[in-house]
Amino acid sequence: KWKQEIKKKLDADYKPGGERNWVQVLSASLFGTFLSVVHFLIVQEDSNIFQLESSIPHRKLMCGILGFYATCCSDTWASEIGILNVDWPFLITTLKPVPPGTNGGISLTGLVASVAGGFFIGFSFWFSGILLRLNSPWEDVKVIPFSTIMGLLGSLLDSLLGATLQETYYDMRLKMIVKPPTKEQGDGDPNVKHVCGVNRLDNQQVNIISAIAISLFAIVVS
Repeated sequence: KWKQEIKKKLDADYKPGGERNWVQVLSASLFGTFLSVVHFLIVQEDSNIFQLESSIPHRKLMCGILGFYATCCSDTWASEIGILNVDWPFLITTLKPVPPGTNGGISLTGLVASVAGGFFIGFSFWFSGILLRLNSPWEDVKVIPFSTIMGLLGSLLDSLLGATLQETYYDMRLKMIVKPPTKEQGDGDPNVKHVCGVNRLDNQQVNIISAIAISLFAIVVS
């Protein structure tokens, strides 16, 4: 709901109140839930979930879960906060200025929000262990920078996919991002200009692909 009046003026597809439908909820939770179930089935010993060095399967699965939710959080924060950047963002593939709300647009505000989102997930995991007295203050503190990096990488991957595999159109008269014209409409409106991308993926598909990719990457490198 934060500054939604400004956001509505920049994106015709903006949902008042920031509502999420069931597809968006699933895309931001299903694979993370799957990894949690796999962890429950594979890690049989009574390991402390906050002690990542207790076993290799435990560490890798937990890092995969962290990577998934760090990406989801970073991308959401970057999208919701980055669109409010004072200057126009830059397209990640060309570094040319593009209208706010463009798929694949990056800005300093959005990048800072991405870092903050990944940090928030890592810090929440680490601090929960302290609150529950399941680890010492400095035990596994490295999950914080790990989650921060995974969140930033996930947000950048999401932007790359959005810039290339999602279409973005800008209405110069309304000065906002609008939905791609239908086949019936064609290219009849001279005010609506194609900014970037091709019509291969929608926003939910981009979100879930980037989150799963970073989750698998986190599993490999951990």
